[in-house]
Amino acid sequence: MSKINFSAWTVEVGESGLASVKGSGLDGGAVDTPVTFIVDGRGLLGEPHITVDGPDSVAKVNVRKQDEGLYQETYIPHEVGIFYVRVQWNKRDVAGSPFHPKIVDPARVRLIGGWSSLQDAEGRLELIPREEKKLSFDVTEAGPGRLRDMPVIGWAEPISTGDHTIVTLRGHGLTTARCGEQAEFIIDGLSAGPGAPDVTMSGTKTDVFVSLRDEGDGVWRAFYTLLIPGAYLLNVMWSDRQVRGCPLKVSVADASRVVCSGEGLRHGMVGQDIKSFIDTRRAGPGELTVTCVVPQKVALCDLEDHGDGTFILNIRPQVCVSSK
Repeated sequence: MSKINFSAWTVEVGESGLASVKGSGLDGGAVDTPVTFIVDGRGLLGEPHITVDGPDSVAKVNVRKQDEGLYQETYIPHEVGIFYVRVQWNKRDVAGSPFHPKIVDPARVRLIGGWSSLQDAEGRLELIPREEKKLSFDVTEAGPGRLRDMPVIGWAEPISTGDHTIVTLRGHGLTTARCGEQAEFIIDGLSAGPGAPDVTMSGTKTDVFVSLRDEGDGVWRAFYTLLIPGAYLLNVMWSDRQVRGCPLKVSVADASRVVCSGEGLRHGMVGQDIKSFIDTRRAGPGELTVTCVVPQKVALCDLEDHGDGTFILNIRPQVCVSSK
């Protein structure tokens, strides 16, 4: 029997399964677009083994060695769905393997009903100022995922700018209104060209909502209802430019808050002045008018204005009769 002479051998032993992977290709990608990720096994013995399976196909993987133990893996998916990517090093799965990237096809996101029904003859999307436009999409064939970046913020530039200086306003609601009653006025932009109005109304205590109704041919009708007496500023814009004469001051009175008192409201003597006190301070701005009528003639009335919203009413009856 021969005697074996023992000598020292140097054996390199590396731990398997400690390789790492990174890259967007492990999370998702798009159909017919190269998807990549990196396998980093530097300092380890062995090499990676990659398999990529789609829902109904197997993707070919292209391996490119970038450095010793460093590999770039590339595959091109040809279908949508959740893929199965298995990454092994020395026949052992790396941490996180298998991976499940989601492959999508943005070209298969479709507008329900198609674009043609929403576009004009020049292929532009028709929008109406202050009117919400909803678009519904079908994503069933686009793969797993959801539409993001919603809502989409958009803006439009006018094709031509109307002349705000020739917009005209008319109607009692431009100057006066009564509490609790709807007031209205007309905005006529027929001669102003393209554009649309924007109306705001503000008071010392509250702002007021003004609704608009398109009457056609550039004419709009505005409505508002005030609940608090006082003075308000009414501002009308046409295509973001102030209409001539604005802002307008609107005086709002509440006749129910006018207080009358005094013996003269009940009875009096023929030929003698009957005095009454009238307080309009809580009724808001306005003009006070008084008439006293008896059968077949008008009684003499004298209204003394104190300048602070209070008045003295003097009535001199000429006949003996009940009056109102």
